[in-house]
Amino acid sequence: MILVNGPPGIGKSALAHRWVSDHPHARLVEIDEIRTSLDRWQEDETTKLTARHLALDLIDHHLRADQDVIVPQYLGRTDFIEDLEHTARTAGGDLVEVLLTADEDDVVARFEARREHLAGAPHPADEVVDVPAAVAEAGARLDHVRQRRRATIVVPADHDVETTLAALSTALDGLTGRPLG
Repeated sequence: MILVNGPPGIGKSALAHRWVSDHPHARLVEIDEIRTSLDRWQEDETTKLTARHLALDLIDHHLRADQDVIVPQYLGRTDFIEDLEHTARTAGGDLVEVLLTADEDDVVARFEARREHLAGAPHPADEVVDVPAAVAEAGARLDHVRQRRRATIVVPADHDVETTLAALSTALDGLTGRPLG
């Protein structure tokens, strides 16, 4: 299982979608999509936890079916990462943690562009009022996570999706000694 972590707007979902299109035995689990499919998700904070529990069930199912899983999700604390790791191990797999990084101003610009692109479509990004502050806070939290989760692979996401995908593939191939997916 691959966790693609990073600040909001950096391109985690775009990268995960590209990864899955190139890896026929990989499955994408989008926690934000699960959450937004739940009734009253915008008013009910408990849908965050419900979506995570449903995601863990999906991940377990896919891993037990001998499929790789990629999860693009900003996780600024380690508790759910530990849940992902436990689920992977219980299903006979491993968790590979990837952290996408880019210049903070670039991430803010990407976030705003995504928000414009999604205009009218419900998404948790709508909850963010001050984008620069949210991106800065996410960066600080991710630094803390990275200090606690030393096996995290850092992949620069300063360029387009294809360049980032190539960097991710190289990092993962080097980790396993074989292509994944």
